[in-house]
Amino acid sequence: MNLSSVAGKNIFPYFAVYSATKAYVSHLSIHLRTELGAKGVRIVGTELQGHVDFQGAQDWLAGARTQMELLEPEDVAEAIAFTVSAPKRMNIQNLTIMPTGQAT
Repeated sequence: MNLSSVAGKNIFPYFAVYSATKAYVSHLSIHLRTELGAKGVRIVGTELQGHVDFQGAQDWLAGARTQMELLEPEDVAEAIAFTVSAPKRMNIQNLTIMPTGQAT
């Protein structure tokens, strides 16, 4: 299972390298779906905050916490459980999970 982030599609200040790696994972997943889908392999899309050590990014996250309720690991796990329990005839190409208060 490949897990990506909304950062792979959206712009966030101070997250260029992280966002680039997530864009890579998202793009790789699309290609793997094309290559492996016929074999029944399905492709599904974390915890970032505990690993951020750049002050600008920490400040951005602190501001985000005051504007919205951030997702918990259980929220992502619930979405993944939904995805993997989908019928085998169903391929979920993209699943974006964001806090309801997040504009981008």
